[in-house]
Amino acid sequence: SFSAFAAAAAAACGSAAVGARTSGGLIGGGAEHYGPSMREPRVVALALHGAATPFHSPPEGLPDLPAEDWAKLAGATPDAAPPLLLLAAPPRGAGFDLERWLSRMDAALPWSTKVGGVATESDLYLGAAALDGGVVGLALHDVALDAVVGQGAAPVGPAFRVTSVEGNAIRSLDGVDVGAALDPVLKDYDPAVGDLMVGISVPTRPAADGPAAADEAHPYVVRRLIGMHRESSALVVGAAPDLFAAEDVWIQLHAFG
Repeated sequence: SFSAFAAAAAAACGSAAVGARTSGGLIGGGAEHYGPSMREPRVVALALHGAATPFHSPPEGLPDLPAEDWAKLAGATPDAAPPLLLLAAPPRGAGFDLERWLSRMDAALPWSTKVGGVATESDLYLGAAALDGGVVGLALHDVALDAVVGQGAAPVGPAFRVTSVEGNAIRSLDGVDVGAALDPVLKDYDPAVGDLMVGISVPTRPAADGPAAADEAHPYVVRRLIGMHRESSALVVGAAPDLFAAEDVWIQLHAFG
């Protein structure tokens, strides 16, 4: 069972283990892995020998850690701040504003590099304990870690400057309606290439560091394209509104295959 696997990983690594269930493919040992069914859940685990502090955080809070552990994390100098490996999942029957959670973590631990992923199932594991959503992670001690972005998405068409936006609904691109801007791109797009998503340039955000998912001038993070309504000129993107709050934000469509 998944719980037994989590317990075995924790026992093998002195409890410095966290994990999650996911229905997507996994990458490990230099290869991509799928089960007999593409939607069959499987386990991804972060398990380490050595100095690491495992933790869980609820979606609306910060990691549940003893006061002395928080003091060590928050008091670390920039050159000694522990990097964080993270696995996130939405709780059953509820949403999870992960970007808001990351903003809280950036405020609490600004010098810590944060990398990880999002699981498709709600089950998370802290050692052998099963949890419902939130974030599990490992704070690594005496380790240097460089974070890079590899989106696995190919750019489609040119980049556009966001010239009007309401929340997560883009109203104009390059000063024209979103339909007028994007229809020439969509007209020639072959759906067999992959699902269309939206790359958002966030040059001031740490997540934009490293190899970008687009041209060198505009690093992007890729988010879900919820829909486009030509009559009201609205391109709705599955992203937190604060991603569009910075000046000089650009987007580019991406194919995620």
